[in-house]
Amino acid sequence: MASGPGQLTRSMLLAGAKKVLTVENGLSFQSSLKSLVAGSEGRIHHFATNPATGPYEDILDPKSKALPGVEAQPWDKVHSDVVLVGSLPNSNLGERVLLELLTSSMDKMGIFQLGRVEMFMFCSKDSYQRITAKPGTSTRSRTTILAEAAADITSLLRPGAQHFYLPYDHQLLHIVPFEKPKLERPGADILLGRLSFDHNIKVKYMSLEQLNEVALKFDQWPLRPTVLHDDMFMQEDRRKR
Repeated sequence: MASGPGQLTRSMLLAGAKKVLTVENGLSFQSSLKSLVAGSEGRIHHFATNPATGPYEDILDPKSKALPGVEAQPWDKVHSDVVLVGSLPNSNLGERVLLELLTSSMDKMGIFQLGRVEMFMFCSKDSYQRITAKPGTSTRSRTTILAEAAADITSLLRPGAQHFYLPYDHQLLHIVPFEKPKLERPGADILLGRLSFDHNIKVKYMSLEQLNEVALKFDQWPLRPTVLHDDMFMQEDRRKR
C-alpha cells in the first residue's frame, strides 16, 4: 500500500511474489504503476484508491479475483499466505493509514477479515518516534497508545534515504497484530446490533432510509468521534504527492 512509483512492487515481483496488489491514488504515480501491471503477466493487480481507506471491499470480493485461492485463516496464528507491505507517507495521511490498520486489526475488519495478517511498513524516523514514544514525552499520542495495544512492532532496519523516491530517513517496521488486543474499547461495532437491517449490506446497495438510520444511530452514540474532518487532510496530501 502507498506504492508510490512502484520500486518496492518491482522488487517483490523479482523476488518471486505470486501476486502483488498495489494501492496508490497519487496521480503522478499511476503511469509507472500501470506499466508494471502491463508487464507482470497478471501478477500485479492495481487499485488506484486512497491507501487510508483501502479498497478492501473490492479486494475481498470474489468477483474481483484479486486474491484467487486465498482463504481466511484462524486468528491464533499469523496468516501464511498474505503479507501487507507498504510505505507510510510522512504526513497526516501516513498517521491516518497506520491508525486505520491498527484499528482494523483489533476489530478484524478490512484485510484482517482474512486473519492475522502481518505487516512490513517503511515509515519516517519522525513517525517511528511517535509510534514508540514513552509515557511523559511530548511525541506520545493516540497513535502510540493504539500501537501498544494492537500489535507487536519491531524495527528491523534503517536503510539510507538514498533508496527512496522521497529521501527521508526511514525505518522498516515489522507489525504483527496481537492475538488479543491489550486495550478493551467500546467501538462503533456496538451500533451494528441497533440497526433494523443487515449491517453486512454494501453501502452502494443501501437505501436513503437505511443511510439515514445509520446517521441517527451514530449521532446517538455517546462515544462517537467529535472530529470528522480527516478526509480534508487526505485530499490535500493527494494533491501534493
